Amino acid sequence: MTAFSARVCERLRALGALPSHRVLVGLSGGRDSSALLLALASEKYFSRGIIAAHLDHGVREGSGQESGQVEALCRSLGIELLKGSLDGEQVHRITREKGSLEAALRELRYDFLRSCAASRKADWILTGHTRDDQVETILFRVLRRMDPLSFSGIPEKRPPFLRPLLGVSRRQTLSFCLEQGVAPLEDPTNLDVRFARNRIRERILPSLRESFHPEVEKMVLRMGDAARKMGSGMEGVLSAGSGWGIRLQEGLNPEDLRLLPPAFGRAVLAGFLRQEAGKWPSGAVLEEAFRRILGSAHGPMDLPGGHVLDLGPKRVYIRNRGPEPGNGIPSESVVLPVPGTLRFECPSMALVAQKVVASDVFPCPGDTAMIREEGLRMPLMVRRRRPGDRFAPLGLGGGKKLKDFLIDRKIPRPERDRIPLVLDGEGEILWVAGVEISQKAALRGRPGENAVRIRIERPGKSGC
Repeated sequence: MTAFSARVCERLRALGALPSHRVLVGLSGGRDSSALLLALASEKYFSRGIIAAHLDHGVREGSGQESGQVEALCRSLGIELLKGSLDGEQVHRITREKGSLEAALRELRYDFLRSCAASRKADWILTGHTRDDQVETILFRVLRRMDPLSFSGIPEKRPPFLRPLLGVSRRQTLSFCLEQGVAPLEDPTNLDVRFARNRIRERILPSLRESFHPEVEKMVLRMGDAARKMGSGMEGVLSAGSGWGIRLQEGLNPEDLRLLPPAFGRAVLAGFLRQEAGKWPSGAVLEEAFRRILGSAHGPMDLPGGHVLDLGPKRVYIRNRGPEPGNGIPSESVVLPVPGTLRFECPSMALVAQKVVASDVFPCPGDTAMIREEGLRMPLMVRRRRPGDRFAPLGLGGGKKLKDFLIDRKIPRPERDRIPLVLDGEGEILWVAGVEISQKAALRGRPGENAVRIRIERPGKSGC
């Protein structure tokens, strides 16, 4: 036992991760995730074992060789490794939607980790974010003039994710790796100052230490702690008897926002944009949206990352940029041939199905589903959602209203009718296409399982 590994496990205990839980570690092979895996392996805190997951982003040369080093590390520790790789076309498409390669890779990486965790019934997903990552994230948001609530930084706990290393530094993780006889991988892109976070790390922070204060990181972290406490207080107000939590789920009522004090109104609007668009707004975007709502402006407002804020007289919604929602997805069930293709005009896409034998390499997340063939009731059917639909997503352990599931996944209301639902022959939802498969449809993780692979094809894009 070492002081580092004991500290990691103590933090996990405080965050609610019990020894009886199963955990999945996101493993890049760098110093931070490697230190996390080594600490867990040496401490043997989790009695049900540890699983690691490694995603090859495929955006630079040599990444395949690095995957081999990650595999060797897991083999030496006796830890199961789940591997995945990204499709180049998918990365380019989501990069265009998000406006940033970093944001696109982060979304795909988290989708992959969720998929791996659900397939192994893991209770928690652990990532190796450190105190240095926290400082850089807070400074990044300050410099982008984002809402002050976003200065809280990276949450230590946001189920199913836990980040037990937020209290330690990169220097400490490297030291622990070397003590354990492991030379972690070094990503050369971390030195590329074309990326904003790298500029903060390599240029801005050293300059602040030299010209402002040698312990500027502590000041940044104190500001983050204050923002975190302020955010917790606002969440308590929103969840109280006013019913604001329900209203935010169903879209924002502009009249409610106008009745609030301006500072609180901005905070509510920032939280709504964070909830629906998946990231905190910049100061300029927040001020423009707030100005339009106060002025009773109607119509669309473009947001970064491929989203549109639709300003209506009674409700404000967020949707993906593109054509207005259409009804090309049929309301009545139609057969999806296996093998075969089912095409739609609006939205323009196709579902391509074929029978396969599952391998130990996970498909790229998002636009592909692997449905277990054993016990599958045919034929497969496709339709759009209906009132009263229920869905039992992978990893939830039970069913819930499809409407609530889509709200939880932050699917904008105008987009929900554009999502094909794949059902079995008795009408049970197996896949909310591009979002999640059901618990019943999931593979059991056995080599050589027979499966039906369904992928979404979009115009001009190749499938996974």
